[in-house]
Amino acid sequence: MTRKIPGGPALPGVVPELDGVEAWLKELQLEPYSLIDGDASRQRVLSTLGEASFLHIACHGKLEPDQP
Repeated sequence: MTRKIPGGPALPGVVPELDGVEAWLKELQLEPYSLIDGDASRQRVLSTLGEASFLHIACHGKLEPDQP
């Protein structure tokens, strides 16, 4: 599966990265809990963060050198 940001490019690496991180966490005997796309709102992330023992954030942005 390929993820696509509305108005942006297709991101074919997102799902394999998520699968890899989840598999790694399971190897460490940690239960993964993923928030993807619209589920990863600020409020939802902050409300679940207190229960986390590990946090992995993957995000995409646009580099604007004149506005670091």
